[in-house]
Amino acid sequence: MATRAEIARQGKPPPPPPTSIEKAERADPSSFLGKIMRTLNNTGAILGEMFLWKEIEKYSKGRYDSLKKYAKAEKIIDIPDEEETDGLAPGDHIIGESRHFVVAAKVTEKVRRFSADVFAQGLFESYKIPVILTKEKIEKSKVPTKSQVKISIMERS
Repeated sequence: MATRAEIARQGKPPPPPPTSIEKAERADPSSFLGKIMRTLNNTGAILGEMFLWKEIEKYSKGRYDSLKKYAKAEKIIDIPDEEETDGLAPGDHIIGESRHFVVAAKVTEKVRRFSADVFAQGLFESYKIPVILTKEKIEKSKVPTKSQVKISIMERS
């Protein structure tokens, strides 16, 4: 490779440094970037990038959970156990802080859900309607809802 002085004597401008795309095209085929760039169309590149971020999310979620557990054990953050739902009152709380960070917790009101058993028992106590008959009517009145879709992306072998 010629030095800058030699290139200047020849009168040719130096070649520009390779761009990110050129570097990506020359990436090692076994690396994440190489797997993304190995594809021939934009679809593969997009799916490859989705796969990359999904993998990063898995590792970061695990690390976050372990650090949260450690911070809780060391009393860095003050949050009650998951089973203790009454530990914090509804509202916004600061549960930990340092010089540069603040850990806030937003607690919602308890969710009230419909209980067919409680409803059937209440009708029986108030109006003497048999519990089994009420539960049968409740089951018949249920309507289908939209199904949930969980999307996962995996690497081909």
